[in-house]
Amino acid sequence: MAEQISIIDQILANTDPKVIVNELTIDDEYIAIAKTNQDEYDGVHKVLLRQDKKIGEGSNAKTVPVARLVVSFQKTITNLAVAFLFGRPIKYVMDSEDNTQDAFTSMQDLFRQKKMEYFDRKIARRVMIETRCAELWYATNETFNKDEPKAPDDPGYVASKIGVMLLSKETGYEIFPYFDQFGDMVAFTMKYSGKIYDKTTKKVMSQNYIKVFTSAQIITYVQTGSGIAEESREPNPFGKIPVIYYEQDQAEWKDVQTLIDRYEDHISHHADENDYYASPILKIKGKIVKPPEKDQTGKVLQFDSQMTSDGKSFMYGDAEYLTWDQAPESLKLEGSNLKDLIYSLTSTPDVSFTSVKGISNISGIALKLLFFDATLKAMNHQEVFGEGISRRVNLVKQILSITNVAIGDAINNLQVTVKFQDPTPQDIKEAIETLTEGMAGKPVMSRQTALRNNPLVVDAKDEAIEMDEDEKRNTDDTIIKPGSFNI
Repeated sequence: MAEQISIIDQILANTDPKVIVNELTIDDEYIAIAKTNQDEYDGVHKVLLRQDKKIGEGSNAKTVPVARLVVSFQKTITNLAVAFLFGRPIKYVMDSEDNTQDAFTSMQDLFRQKKMEYFDRKIARRVMIETRCAELWYATNETFNKDEPKAPDDPGYVASKIGVMLLSKETGYEIFPYFDQFGDMVAFTMKYSGKIYDKTTKKVMSQNYIKVFTSAQIITYVQTGSGIAEESREPNPFGKIPVIYYEQDQAEWKDVQTLIDRYEDHISHHADENDYYASPILKIKGKIVKPPEKDQTGKVLQFDSQMTSDGKSFMYGDAEYLTWDQAPESLKLEGSNLKDLIYSLTSTPDVSFTSVKGISNISGIALKLLFFDATLKAMNHQEVFGEGISRRVNLVKQILSITNVAIGDAINNLQVTVKFQDPTPQDIKEAIETLTEGMAGKPVMSRQTALRNNPLVVDAKDEAIEMDEDEKRNTDDTIIKPGSFNI
């Protein structure tokens, strides 16, 4: 039976680079959508397009500026969603045997060096805004050779520098995954602009690049005018596409964008009304004899009497303030309803000071219920990010098995589970009291566990040794030594 050629091999077999790139970078309008979403996140909103009001005619015509108030619900919704997902860093738990501890330590050290707990938040924020994002892993080592890797004790060995990059529209990359009929990503393409030195003009110039990753090779194309030329084609040393791709259907706030637009129009119109009517207006009937001075104490308004038009009686002046007692109740109700809908439909808790200032001491379970909706949304996000981070673990294992020959076998046997943590405040006291009551007052944890969970302890092992020394020292001080008493 003849071996079936994969779809990506058929595409890359084409002799025209332009045909290859066009097939792998089919535009599904995500670039335009990403820009629109970024503008909405940054505060470029429809309310800013409100036209100034023109009043009067001819020489008396003038333009009155209107209020254009932007409310960044998009940032609040996104930032809180990121906080509930990665507010507390994820944990990597080793599920394999102890002989893989060195490999697990190497992986944790790499994640720590690359500050992945902060990188995860950046990824989540980009996905929630642009709807797609990726992380690219690479290893730089000129002596690296997959077929003949050098051991660390080899004189020619040079340690590989493993790095990771964030690929998104904001960071200057247009990204295009390519999936086969089974839903597997068989190619990943990124477009970006780089810098080159032109020897002819002796100037640094911009150059547009297109890089294609497959499990077998890495191809770089250069865009020259309307044409595309292949610059390099290298074997992929990792045997896997070194990219972790994340995607969600729409921006985090998209379901309530129309409500946000309406809310901004609402408060902008209300601001205009306040400009017109909120300040006191004095209505005067008749003619004032002498207006009081600004700093005068005991101000008095005096009016001239005027004969009525029929000449039979006199008309006396008067003055009173025109006041706007209160805005219509329906306006206030609409603003409140819009705000509540924006928060509730995006499962975003309102954690502003105004909302929480009246909350007194509440139990741990009540606190959980308060943020339950946001927690459920974070769990839904774990479908995307949990899968992506699990793939990250497998990719990094593959890279370490090649770049660090000494722990290659241990890396292959390493099993790691990714666990998300709850960012909501924990009522530790209530939990321990409940456990203690259940155990009839007996201890519910070891001293080592208590030390590991003590936020003031840096190293639990060192702390345990110091505590043992303190206890021994105290015991020695209390022992009655012979001859210590004179009778």
